[in-house]
Amino acid sequence: MKREKNEFIIINENKLDNVNENEYIVLLDYKLYSQKIYNSYNKNYDNIFTQFNNDYHRCIFKINDNIETDIEIFIDYFEFLLHQKNRNIYKFLMLCTQASMGCPLELLYTSVNNINIYIGELKNSSNLIFNIKCKNTINIEITKILRLFIVENGIDKTLKIIKIKMYIPFNTKEKIIIVYKILKNI
Repeated sequence: MKREKNEFIIINENKLDNVNENEYIVLLDYKLYSQKIYNSYNKNYDNIFTQFNNDYHRCIFKINDNIETDIEIFIDYFEFLLHQKNRNIYKFLMLCTQASMGCPLELLYTSVNNINIYIGELKNSSNLIFNIKCKNTINIEITKILRLFIVENGIDKTLKIIKIKMYIPFNTKEKIIIVYKILKNI
């Protein structure tokens, strides 16, 4: 992903492999972020829906903190809600796919200075969690837990556990907030 001027703002400039910090905050421009995801689907609603359908059962989806396992109920609920607000369901669904984590992961990779440190899933993998809060407005909260690790003598050793939390204000289109929190320094 090629960065454009003023595409994002890093609140604290330290790198994630710095042991002195435990939280990093980045602000993203909503329009640029959502346009890049939309372009990645070739501006095609069928591609968006297919990816959403593929990702639904790989992730955990919540509506106002309540898990929804039925994809049809999820889609029906938001089609109705978004129609009332004159919003596009596909532009919403594209933000509810694994593609939403592309930019946060890229920023995470570029923030690690050490080429011998890797980023990956936890040994006991953790799902990508989408929690859509919809009271007066629609906000998408995305959570993923990953680890920074090294490989010594063919064995991986976890250095840090990192929780990535994104806040996407779907209705207001304000800045997107990404918080990287070091949960565990080992």
